[in-house]
Amino acid sequence: MYNLDLSQQRAFSVVKYILSDRFPNFKYKDRLQVKISAVGRSESIPLLDESGNPDWERSRRVEFKFRLEDEKRLKKIAEKLDQL
Repeated sequence: MYNLDLSQQRAFSVVKYILSDRFPNFKYKDRLQVKISAVGRSESIPLLDESGNPDWERSRRVEFKFRLEDEKRLKKIAEKLDQL
């Protein structure tokens, strides 16, 4: 339970940082705030070493996953990225 709590706190801290005032030019913050979630996984999904054994040191991480609702949105994002 301690590790799960620690993992959840780590994930929450990252979200809090992203939504903080440290990124004043991030114009989509309000939209992101209602969609983002912080989920601590603790030891439930460890990274594995070359032998297939859990690598606990590397498993202390924060992952970002983007779940897109459909291909149309994916295409819009790709178009915007091409314009950068």
